[in-house]
Amino acid sequence: ISALAAVVPFVWGMASGESPATLQVVGALTALSGAVLAAREPSHAPVTKQKFRESVIYALISAVLLGLFLVLFSKAASSGALPVIAVERGVATALIVPLALIARQVPAPSLATWGPLVGVGILDTLANVLYISAFQQGGMLAIVGLLASLYPVTTVVLAQLVLSERMERHQALGVMIALSGVALVSLAG
Repeated sequence: ISALAAVVPFVWGMASGESPATLQVVGALTALSGAVLAAREPSHAPVTKQKFRESVIYALISAVLLGLFLVLFSKAASSGALPVIAVERGVATALIVPLALIARQVPAPSLATWGPLVGVGILDTLANVLYISAFQQGGMLAIVGLLASLYPVTTVVLAQLVLSERMERHQALGVMIALSGVALVSLAG
């Protein structure tokens, strides 16, 4: 459900008057359907109706908030990548550090624990810079925002490569469908 975050920037962009080529729309929606399929993880554990309902509500809230983050980030792109990234990182740090301290979840200071954290932070920052750059180059929110939301595909592939998790047949199909959608968007661009 949270993979549906891509719908928010897509709908926002289209409602704002963006008019991508038909092949771009088809490719974007194909990529989205692949990402949703790749994100679907079968569960064999019994779940009460109440827990199921709560899970759906939290996932929907997550999807909407992530989608709105992508929309707001695109609107801030006109000020340039550096100010936007600096404000975003400052706010995130101001929120996360006190919560981590309160919960006593601060990792011990060692290269083994902080190295991967710093690496992820650098890659995440680079992704945000590239996202903003796409808008500075004239990219449309409906397309760029949707393509930036294909993280479930990356997560499933990395889980298989790094953690040796077995990819389900429907997840592999979802990855192929998502990549096909990206190819269609690229052909139209």
